[in-house]
Order: sequence, then structure tokens, then C-alpha cells
Amino acid sequence: MTVRDDDFIRVNGEKASVRFFLDEDSHEFSATIIPFGESEDNLQPENICARWDFIDIPSGDHVLELKIPPSDQDALTVKTNDGRSIKPRSYKLGKAALTPLFRMILSSADYTSPYNLRITEESLLKNYYERETHKDSYRKSPEAEHPFFLFFHQARMRTLSRIFKKYIKPQNRVLDVGSGYSMFFLIGENWDFEITCCDIDAPALDKMKILKPEYNWVLADAKSLPWENGYFDVLYAGEIIEHMTDPASVLREWGRVLKSGGILILTTPNRDRLLAKAIGERMPVHHEHLEEFNLKELRSLLKTNGFEMIEKTGIYLEFLINWWRPRPERLDLLTARFAGPQHSGLYKIAMEMGRIAPSLAFDLVVVGRKISGGFEKVETR
Repeated sequence: MTVRDDDFIRVNGEKASVRFFLDEDSHEFSATIIPFGESEDNLQPENICARWDFIDIPSGDHVLELKIPPSDQDALTVKTNDGRSIKPRSYKLGKAALTPLFRMILSSADYTSPYNLRITEESLLKNYYERETHKDSYRKSPEAEHPFFLFFHQARMRTLSRIFKKYIKPQNRVLDVGSGYSMFFLIGENWDFEITCCDIDAPALDKMKILKPEYNWVLADAKSLPWENGYFDVLYAGEIIEHMTDPASVLREWGRVLKSGGILILTTPNRDRLLAKAIGERMPVHHEHLEEFNLKELRSLLKTNGFEMIEKTGIYLEFLINWWRPRPERLDLLTARFAGPQHSGLYKIAMEMGRIAPSLAFDLVVVGRKISGGFEKVETR
């Protein structure tokens, strides 16, 4: 069985179609949905979102038609090449939540093939982000306890502190979009400029209004900002553009609220980080990342939406890779094998190596300047 596409297929609205080919008739055939990043070798109920089992699927070129959310037996149908619709024989709802990026595992007697899908429907994403499972995916994951994340967070704060001090002038108006608890607060400096933070997480904002009342905390969506054209001097967007369904539109909106010549400071995971290049396939950092970019793509995206890139750097280089292994078995040996406190020196070195080769770094940090006469909305807010 072969699947026809190596990239992520978009779920259009609440439906998706997956083409597949069976070399031989299949008496037993199954389709299983799992969160992106889960192992295909451990399809237990706690790890899957849903599973459908079919019988007597003929050989040939067929289409799976999926409805989102996959909440019942009728959510999946096989459309055969001779025009028939085959319903599943059985259905099992798993315990895992459907995530913005997910995989469909197609299995017959002799083959197992994964297919990557991406949800872009705003209403479905809104429902997902309002669930506690979204917050738990970051807060309670075992990976979050790995020392990599401590050193990565420290390296981000060092890098951004330097960039903030370089590009933000006293008395500037600064907007932190999708701020959460705000990188400006986490760095801990007594900044000499006006900071406004916006997010859609109302409880987090309420907490921060008490902890840091001198900042302006505003409940607002990063995709549609409630400020007039040219209101801010600087806009910081940390690890947010990869969550957007329409990054170009979002960049134009961010540019709208910046003054001519204003500064955009942006961080985002690098789609072409060294390990992904070594393995030869896309490796999204998290199943909530709808679109990750490499440095060339990010530069082009900025340019076509009213910005010129004026500085770039990177954080963390996966330099310890077992290149001698076949591509699918290659690992970042530092995070896989060296997690003890005695290895802190290696992590610090690896974090700084991202500055040497940002195009291969784990995370990108770029600075853009708004081009005069860039994309503006006619109306003000």
C-alpha cells in the first residue's frame, strides 16, 4: 500500500480526502488517527484518537473521506475506484485528543503507511485551544522536564535580552503579541519603554495584571489587533507565527499597527533544523504548529508582507547526530543520551552554536523593519 503525498494535507473546513493505493485485495484494512509525534508502534487506546476497521477493500486507487471531528463510525468512508462507498465494520474512540497536526495510519495485512494532516479551520482550532488538554500538552509532557528545555529557555532569554536592548529605544511603545506571561517579564529587566501585552488567555492576563501592573494587559487576538495604524514602535512575536492558519495575513496585521520603519522581533522553530535535514523529512517541533518555516522562507514571507530582515540568529544546533545510522534512525545524541547535570556544559555550547549557523539552528530569531508604505488597512480601529 502506498500513500500519495509526503507533505501535510490540509483539512478543508471539516473534511479531508486521502488518496491511497492497494496493490492487492485486502480482507482486513484499518485507519487509525493519532496525534502527530505519537509512535506508530504503540497504537493503544490511550495513544489514539480513533480507529476504523474495514473488510474486503479491493485493490486499486481509492479515497478515504474523513469528517472532523472523528467522533463516530460514519466519520470515515472509503470511496473505491469503481464508485462504491464502503462503510467501516467497526469503530473505536480512543483517549487521545485530536491535535492540529495529526497522523492517519493506514494498515492492511502486509503494509503500514502514515499520512500527515493539518487542521486549519478556525472554529476547530478555537475548540482545541480552549480545552485543558491543550495546556496540558505543554505543562505536563514528560519532555518538558528534560534539561534541554531549561537551557533552551535560558538561551532564548539571553538572545532576546540582547536584541531588545539593541532595537528598542527609551519611551518606545512595544507590543508583545500572544504574550502569555510575557518574555519581557520573564527576562526580569526594568525596561524603560511602554509595554503592552495581548493574549486570548484571560486567566493568564488576570494573573499578570496583579504581578506586573505597570504593563498594559489586553485581551486580544494576535490575528486582529484593536489598535490604530502605526500605534507601536516595536512588536515582539515569540513562538506564535507557527500557530497561525494564515501567516501572511497575520504579518500584514502586525505591520499595520507598527509605525513606518518600526521593528518586528520574531522567534519561531526552524523547519530545516539540522536533525530534520539529516533525517530528510519534516519534523514539526510540536503537534500544534500548523506551519514551520526555514530561514529562506521566513525572509521571503517578511519581504512580501512589508518587512525587510535586518538581523538573524539561531538558538541550539543539533551537532551530535549519529550520521552513520540510516536516516530514520538518526538522533540528536545530546538530548537522547546526555541528560545529566554533568552535561550542562555541552548544552550551553550547543545553544550558542545556533548563532554560527542560524539556517540549521533549532530555533530562529529574526528582526524585521517595516518598509515605508507597507501593507496598511484603510480603516482604523
